[in-house]
Amino acid sequence: MRLPRTVYALKHKATGKIYVGSSSHVKQRIRGHIFALKRHNHPCKQMQEDYNKYGGGYEWYALDTIEQFEDRCKEYQWMEKLKTNNPDVGYNGNDWHFRCHKEASL
Repeated sequence: MRLPRTVYALKHKATGKIYVGSSSHVKQRIRGHIFALKRHNHPCKQMQEDYNKYGGGYEWYALDTIEQFEDRCKEYQWMEKLKTNNPDVGYNGNDWHFRCHKEASL
């Protein structure tokens, strides 16, 4: 895990649904999401379906920073806070199995 990392939200304007992720190069990562959507090969099927149906139009914003390895759970805490595992709200349903606990070692 490269540090520091930015925890970000990528919001589809048409649906209001949010994807939460983290990256040490957040702008490059956002471009990667958009590029994959345009090529119709984004790994998140629901996000791809919404893009295909409603088109583009995304906004992103920084939520938090992971400065230390011990803070790596912040990304998943934001998923819980924003409820992005709920398919009516967000796109992190497939990420939900990564429950993060301070005792867990990654």
